[in-house]
Amino acid sequence: MLFKQQHFILALTQKQLCLYAVTSTSADQEIEKIAAYDCTAQTAPQALEKILTKLATVPHSLRLLLADEYAYITNVSIPNKLSPKEERAVVQEAAEILIPEELATALWDYKITETDTHTATATVLVPVVRVYQPLEEMITQAGIILEAVETTRLALERHENPVIGMALKTDITGKDAVVLN
Repeated sequence: MLFKQQHFILALTQKQLCLYAVTSTSADQEIEKIAAYDCTAQTAPQALEKILTKLATVPHSLRLLLADEYAYITNVSIPNKLSPKEERAVVQEAAEILIPEELATALWDYKITETDTHTATATVLVPVVRVYQPLEEMITQAGIILEAVETTRLALERHENPVIGMALKTDITGKDAVVLN
C-alpha cells in the first residue's frame, strides 16, 4: 500500500497566480491545477480572492511558492558557535546591509548551510514585503495555515518542477538555523 500525502501550493509567477494540489506517494507525484488567474504582483491579492471564492472547500494549509523576483536570497558569513538569539541578531544585522527591506518588521528566515571552525554561512530568505504581505494577510484571514514560503530557485533544488519541489519540502518546522521557511 502506498502512502499518499497532499499539499496545496499557491504559486506566484510574474504573470499568474496558480493554486495546485500535489499528491505525493513514495513512488510519484501528481499535480492538479485547481485554479489560475493572470495577474501581476500588484494584482495578486485580487487573483487570490477569485481563487478562494472559486473553491468549494478551502484548504487547511498551503505553501507559497514565489517567483525569484519576489524574494531576496543572500548568503552571509557570521561567527560560529553563537547562541540562537545572538545568531539570529547577527544574521539580521549582516542581511540588512544587503537587503533593501526592513527586517525588523518583515518576515524573514535563515538556515546555516556551511560551518567551519570559526565561521558559519547563513542563507537568508526575505520575501518582498509589498508582494508577500497582502497575500499572507488574505491567507490568514481565510483561516488557512501558511506552512512555508519559498522561491522557485530553492524549490528547484529538490525537483525539476518547482511546484513539486515545494511539495517535497520537508524542513517545515524546526530551529531557525536548520529550517529555511
